[in-house]
Amino acid sequence: MAGRPANDVTREGAESHDFYIDGIMRIPMLSADEEKRLCRLWLEKRDRSAHGRVVEAHLRVAVKHARRFSGYGISIEDLISEGSLGLDRAMDKFDPSRGYRFVTYATWWVRASIIRYVLRYSRQTPMGTTVDSKKLFFGLKKAKSRLDIPDGVAMTPEQIQAVATETGTATTAVVEMERRLMTESRLNAVDAVSGKEAIDLLIDESPLQDQTLQDSQENEIRQALLVKALDELNPRDRHVVEGRRLSDPPMTLEQLSRIYGVTRERIRQIEVRVVARLEKRVLQMARMSQRLSIAA
Repeated sequence: MAGRPANDVTREGAESHDFYIDGIMRIPMLSADEEKRLCRLWLEKRDRSAHGRVVEAHLRVAVKHARRFSGYGISIEDLISEGSLGLDRAMDKFDPSRGYRFVTYATWWVRASIIRYVLRYSRQTPMGTTVDSKKLFFGLKKAKSRLDIPDGVAMTPEQIQAVATETGTATTAVVEMERRLMTESRLNAVDAVSGKEAIDLLIDESPLQDQTLQDSQENEIRQALLVKALDELNPRDRHVVEGRRLSDPPMTLEQLSRIYGVTRERIRQIEVRVVARLEKRVLQMARMSQRLSIAA
């Protein structure tokens, strides 16, 4: 039986994305008082329900930043999922007593999380796997120079066509390579004052020098405890977390949703829940063994 036309498949995928994002945008926002109450429940009592409500109410922030990097070869669902992990990290560090709203603090964590994912993806994915990609990887800048097209500025459709003709490649290949090179260039740009790359200036999470050795030793112990914690999971939960976090490259939400016959949002929820459970279990085992210097 003949397959469906490509435009039908593309339309179905676009509609699926729109439905997924529309569901997120329909999640009610929190009032300032409710947000503060829920954040305190998480900060003081580690109430997972409160944590989940705050994160879900702010998934629209992940959508906003995910859209900025949507054309980079990564599905919007995966970018949103990575942004939600930034929300999780923000929740662990947010102090509602300081007087500002959670979104103000979380935005930077979401953006940093998505950018790091994009950079990691671009470095894992070969850029020269097709004839067109190889031509453009080595010849795009030269072609733009010959055509007097300024670098670092988005090209017009006419300029894209001119580059495609000049290099003997498809216009779609020109657009894709331009996006990849411009994004990586911006994120790896070196700040003139600090000498650091832009990505490193978003959030400085570097350990203190005198903690490096201790952190390295503790990381080895955590890895061993993680293996034990993974063995306690049911097959589905283990497959989801290993596929999303331990595979190289990671499995997409779409791939896992098809395997288990559930929505991408359900897979994302499973991932967040299982990761939280693993972290808690690893800490429990660490404290029992008294081998890690982790505060209670």
